[in-house]
Amino acid sequence: PGHPLNLDGMLQNPSKYQLPLGHPDFADMIVLKTLKEISIPVYFHHPNVTTSFKAGRPLPPGHVSVTDMLDDFLPPNHPLNLNEMLQNPTEYVLPLGHPDFAEMMTIETLNLPSISVYFNHPNATESFVAGHALPPGHVSVTDRLEDFLPPNHPWNLDKMLQNPSDYKLPLGHPDFSSMMKEENLRLPKISVYFHHPNATESFISGRALPPGHMSVTDMLDDFLPPNHPSNLDEMLENPSEYDLPLGHPDLAKMMREKDLPTTGIELFFPHPDVTESIQARRARPVGHPNV
Repeated sequence: PGHPLNLDGMLQNPSKYQLPLGHPDFADMIVLKTLKEISIPVYFHHPNVTTSFKAGRPLPPGHVSVTDMLDDFLPPNHPLNLNEMLQNPTEYVLPLGHPDFAEMMTIETLNLPSISVYFNHPNATESFVAGHALPPGHVSVTDRLEDFLPPNHPWNLDKMLQNPSDYKLPLGHPDFSSMMKEENLRLPKISVYFHHPNATESFISGRALPPGHMSVTDMLDDFLPPNHPSNLDEMLENPSEYDLPLGHPDLAKMMREKDLPTTGIELFFPHPDVTESIQARRARPVGHPNV
């Protein structure tokens, strides 16, 4: 009894009033309610919402309704126009002690693909960051990855990869290479004779395939991985115009040296050593049978 009744007026104008000595602490009359725990699944590329809001970055167009997601979790007297606030963050200030938006989110694990590629496929992340465009005729990346894209991920993958300098990978984006699995090549085994030169060394040093050599394209056609150039004969006839890509299998490893047939020619004991005679440039004697 005797306590002033105009509490609202006093609290709205505290400089006009003074707490009497021994007045109970207001904080002792207040019990903090525990907020309902919120756990909203988001993907790796979702920005930190608190940081975005304070920096004045609005909710992007097409974002799902935050009001609908959080309606059941809002404490009494909390503003309900969440979408409007997040779309116009510069017009609002987070009250002191407001929970961090990021603590209401859990990052979902992405279902990453495992795409088979061959040895000559470049590092896709390095190529994109360096501005190297997807080569003409490449299979559609959109078609390959469509079932793995998280919600709100851009769908125009082929366009992005064909124009990489127009786009930027978001921070934390998975490495493209982690989505690729290198397939083992089925290498041929081509029989050659002892005098066949090392094909890799010949190509790198610019020595052309000799005239009349059998078609290498025909021999290797069934072993070429997808997107491998098919004009092998033209490349080997003009090696100085082409480069072996990094990691290309050694051409020499695709060759197996044939055993030469032995003739079993009978000779008499005084016959000289033929190799020594040839190296010493001693001519075959007159009247020698036709070799």
